[in-house]
Amino acid sequence: WRKLFPKKIERSKTYDKLYEEAPRNILILYPWNRSQYEKADEMLLIMATKEIGKRGYYPYSAIATMEAYKKDTMYSSQYLKTKDIKSLRETYDADAVMFITVYRFDNPYWSTATKAVAHYTLVSTKTLDTLFARQLEFNYDTPIPPKEYHNKAMELDSEQVYDLGVMEQMQIYAFQDLP
Repeated sequence: WRKLFPKKIERSKTYDKLYEEAPRNILILYPWNRSQYEKADEMLLIMATKEIGKRGYYPYSAIATMEAYKKDTMYSSQYLKTKDIKSLRETYDADAVMFITVYRFDNPYWSTATKAVAHYTLVSTKTLDTLFARQLEFNYDTPIPPKEYHNKAMELDSEQVYDLGVMEQMQIYAFQDLP
């Protein structure tokens, strides 16, 4: 019986700290891009903001915070110290901070497959506890070759439109069980 129907684990037990803190305002820090694809960080920031907003949270606008990221050291979120996280609560009135690191985003020209590896961590600004953590390995394959996929309505080239769609699918997969 248990082999066919494994024991159900409830979200309230898996994400007990997230339910306990119940953050509403989430500040997504500028992603740390360790991949070879130079535009992965900005695309990931925009799509993660969109997907977290769909989940019922109130993320700060990616466009509004982009200027602050470029002026401040938050542009390099990997250098942010734990004492700085508490100051983000005072500055932005954020209940939690999302750290994102992109390790890989490969879309070779000879293949229709895209492979991505990213790490997400949601940290409370009150207690500095980790509320949500996810190591994501995402593979996306489509029968449509990437070079033929384009959208003339957008002012992006066909490769960027394709990559933006893959990023959106990646965020849906990453946050599918976020309460």
